[in-house]
Amino acid sequence: MDEQGQNNPKAQAMKAEATRWLVFFGVAAVLAVVMWLGWSLVNLRNPITSLSSLTSESTMSVGIAGDAPKNLDIRTEQGDEVEQALLGNVYETLVSRSDTNKLQPGIARSWQASDDGLTYTFTLQ
Repeated sequence: MDEQGQNNPKAQAMKAEATRWLVFFGVAAVLAVVMWLGWSLVNLRNPITSLSSLTSESTMSVGIAGDAPKNLDIRTEQGDEVEQALLGNVYETLVSRSDTNKLQPGIARSWQASDDGLTYTFTLQ
């Protein structure tokens, strides 16, 4: 056995463990720096001020992952992302739900249910 423990299995295991921890902390430090830089870049642009500067002549583009829909009929289109993009950006619902899960007007200004609950009458805006 040599003086530095080169042939000692316990010393080799301790050295391997120390190397693993060193690699772990090195990778963690690099990831922390990358996350900090990314967060700094994201926070440099304020989305509130960019939205408030929109005018009626401004255009907005919405991207859809995957193929663009061939038509706007969600009954004939396949895929959840297409349905969600069309429902959220093209179609407006009659009513929606508030943060407290109460019904609130969408394009319907008011609505009434029949006595039997089978017929609903909506007054549109």
